[in-house]
Formats: sequence, structure tokens, C-alpha cells
Amino acid sequence: MDEREFRAVLDRHEGRLRALIQQRLSPGDGLDADDLAQEVRIRLWRALATEKGVTHLASYIQKIVFSVFIDALRRRDARKEQGLDEVMSAELENAHERPEAEPEQLASRQHQTVLVQQALASIQASRRMPAQLLLHGFNPAEIATMLNLTDASARNLAYRGVEDLKQALNALGMEHVDD
Repeated sequence: MDEREFRAVLDRHEGRLRALIQQRLSPGDGLDADDLAQEVRIRLWRALATEKGVTHLASYIQKIVFSVFIDALRRRDARKEQGLDEVMSAELENAHERPEAEPEQLASRQHQTVLVQQALASIQASRRMPAQLLLHGFNPAEIATMLNLTDASARNLAYRGVEDLKQALNALGMEHVDD
């Protein structure tokens, strides 16, 4: 596929691509719609350049959007886990700039962050991502589509993962995690 043909494909499907990305984004999730759209375009270009048998382009684009979104969430979460100490240090350094944040509150928030990370790491891998997506506001049908699961499997894995997370947090001593 040459550049002219690819531009024609983008012209036809750019609106759908953007709409799919906007449906998945939530305020505060730390993802940029333009970055995600660019990654989708790159993957689409590579796929169309190598694969000749793409028959349902709209469905294929939707699949790429889901893959890009999940990869972005995973990268974001990996950065959070790697940079947890840096985030905690930055919060402590900036605490004096926020008079409403008492030292006890900061320490409590930091402790809760560590407990949530530990609890997430302790639940079954197959339930972890569905539970995280559910907690990010995705419904089971969306989770099923993103993770290539049946609706029933996605629902079961997500809700069981959340229950596992609650139990792990309770076991770690975190109170009031029923909701």
C-alpha cells in the first residue's frame, strides 16, 4: 500500500478511530488521545503494508485501537510501579506547599498506595487486568472486547478480580474496602 492509498484509508476511518479512542479515555487516566491516535496510525500502516488479507477494515481498526489502549494502560501502570518511590519522594518534598496536607495524611496516602500495589500484584494474573479495567470505569462488554474474551468470561474475571483485590487489601490491613 502506498502513501496515497493509506491517506485515503485514514480519510475514510479517521472519525471512527478518534471516536473509539475518546470512548476509552477517562479523565485522569494519564493518556493522550493524539498519542494514541498516532500509535494506531503507525500500527495500521505496518499492518496494511504487510498483510494483504484485511477484509473488514473498520473491525481491524477497532482491534488496533483496543490493543493500543491496553498497551498504553500497561505502560502507564508499569511506569507507576517503577516510579512509586519517586512519586512518594516528590509528594513528601511538595508537602509544605499544600497546607491542607498534614504529614499524617501524606503518610497514610503513601501507605495506601503501597498496599494497593501489593494487593494488585497478589491477585491472579488472569483477573488483574479485567479488574483494573473495571475499576477504571469500563463495563464488562468493553473489557471483553479489549481483552478478546467472551462477555461472561470478562464479567466473571473482572468481578472476581475486584473481590480478590478487596480480600487482599483487607488481609494487608486496609480498612473500608467494601465499595
